[in-house]
Parts: sequence; C-alpha cells; structure tokens
Amino acid sequence: MAKPFLKWVGGKTQLLPDLKRRLSELPESFNRYFEPFIGGGALFFSIEPERAVISDFNPHLSELYVDIRDNVDGIVSELIKIEREYLNETDHEARRAIYYEYRDMYNQVESSLIKSAILIFLNKTCFNGVYRENPNGDFNVPFGRNNLTSLFNEDTLQHASRVLQGVDILAGSYEQAIKTARAGDFIYLDPPYIPLSDTASFTKYTGTGFGVDKQLELRGYFRELDKRGCYVMLSNSNMDKVREFYTGYTLHEVLANRAVNCKAKGRGKITELLITNY
Repeated sequence: MAKPFLKWVGGKTQLLPDLKRRLSELPESFNRYFEPFIGGGALFFSIEPERAVISDFNPHLSELYVDIRDNVDGIVSELIKIEREYLNETDHEARRAIYYEYRDMYNQVESSLIKSAILIFLNKTCFNGVYRENPNGDFNVPFGRNNLTSLFNEDTLQHASRVLQGVDILAGSYEQAIKTARAGDFIYLDPPYIPLSDTASFTKYTGTGFGVDKQLELRGYFRELDKRGCYVMLSNSNMDKVREFYTGYTLHEVLANRAVNCKAKGRGKITELLITNY
C-alpha cells in the first residue's frame, strides 16, 4: 500500500480506519476523488483512486506532488546528495548548521526540483515536522533535535509516483479545486481545524491562515457540493461551533492524538469529528 512521504500537521494516518469505514458507507461507488487540502495525503494514498483531483493552497506542496509524479528519479538524486552531506556529520551543531543553510536555500531557490527535494529534507529534520511560513511566505520552522539515520525512503517515493500518475494536481484555493466536482464524485475536506484553545491553535500552513470566516465559507461549499449530488466527508474539531455549522448532516466522533500544542499537558487523546452528507 502506498503511504505519505511527508509528516504533515493534522495528518490522517492514525484515523485511516475511521475514514475508510465512512467511505465504505457510501451508497454506491464514487466517480472521481477530490482532496483539496491534500497535506500528507494519507487517505488518498491508502485508497489509490483511479481518477483524482488533489490540491493545496501551499504552492510548494502542490509542486512537490507534481515533481514526485513527473520526475521522482530527479528528486531521489537530489535527496541522495543532501542525505550524504547531512548524515556524514555526526555533531549536532554541524547538522544544525546544514539545516539552516538548506532552509535559506529553500526560501531563495527557483528550481522546482531542488526546492521539492529540500522540502522533504526540511520536513524530516525540522521541529516536529511542522510546515509554517511567516507573513512574507518564508519557511521559518527551527531545527529539530533528532538522530536520524536516513532522510527518505526511495521505495515510498517511487510508489507514490506510480499512484500519482494521471492525477490532476492543482495549486490554489479549495474553491477552484472542487469547481468541476459533479454528482457521484467524492470530496474529502480536511481544512486546518478550528482550534480548541489558543495554545492548540495551528492554522498557518501558509502566511495567510484559516480563520472562522474561512470555516463558514467552507461550510457554504459543503452545502453546495451536497446540492450537486456529491458525496462529501469533512474533518474538524469536536466543538459546539462545528456541530452548529453542520447541523442536519451526520456527525461521527473519532479518537485522535493531539500533536500540536505548546504545552505538553495539552497533548494526548481527544475526539474529533468526521462529518458526512450520506
């Protein structure tokens, strides 16, 4: 089975049994698969849909998927060079210096292929695998303390490339990504969650964020997709506000680990919501 090649905040690997259980409840097989907040793509890779449209508002993430689809051997070649340089150093401070050199390069380089390879490296070596940009659009996550023995798995990348063949990969808003969705298509919406608290808040995957106003807009599109005859599933926080937004639809509670919180006591098992229109 294919699997994500990135660690992504809010990734759904741990929730795959619940997600696939909800998928199995569809009254019929779906036509096309849409995932406009692709992130690490756990559900996408686990079901390997034959016809799919995936997208993300972060253009660098979308471009990485394009490069994995169209030139995975080039990505692997660049990663081998980076891995050799990084792992040849055993001193923590030396590795830290290499990390910041590549972080600066990532924010300046124009080559899509090199940028994509560096993104995989940064994802493996930055603090907690977080992707965060400042208001200027520069990746600004600090170095993470780790003792990695490898930076990537070539088999995982090659398998991901095979799954991505024929997949439409877009960069931009979710509104554009779902524009062509029609009756019988399946759409999985996994936006940045409404935060449970100020310390649990993490919505800045890009320099713009995803506030409550955006959540309300998304609710409107959920309803529109429902009217079109699409099958829709959405993930979000288990909060009264979210329940109010999606009154009239089916709400499923699922158990998940909370990973993004500045306080250790604020991490652990919590319930989240899966919302479906079927």
